[in-house]
Amino acid sequence: MGKNKGRGLFSRTCLEERMYGYLIGLGLQPNSRSGFIEQYPTRSGFVLDFALLDYHLDFETDGAQWHNSPKQRKRDAFRDYQHKIEGWKTIRFPEYFDKSDVEKVLIEHNVKFNRSE
Repeated sequence: MGKNKGRGLFSRTCLEERMYGYLIGLGLQPNSRSGFIEQYPTRSGFVLDFALLDYHLDFETDGAQWHNSPKQRKRDAFRDYQHKIEGWKTIRFPEYFDKSDVEKVLIEHNVKFNRSE
């Protein structure tokens, strides 16, 4: 269970648990502007899975069950477009992502973190 200011308690999916663990393991602090915030509400009314505020990055964990249908892919594209208008860069992680995928994105976007050995 996580806690989000103003949104009460929420349950993470297994993919969100994995991402949370990777971000913590890479030295990013939860609930921190210089780290990440879970379930961050945007002006357009959508909620970001993981917002890296200082970098305007939105990490979305996309399970196949919810994100493989044409209708959901269209909705995701609309969300991404809305976030882009608001200055966010959305990075979608498919169901089978690992820590090295997260590290690669952090490096590409010059995010400060503790690299794995």
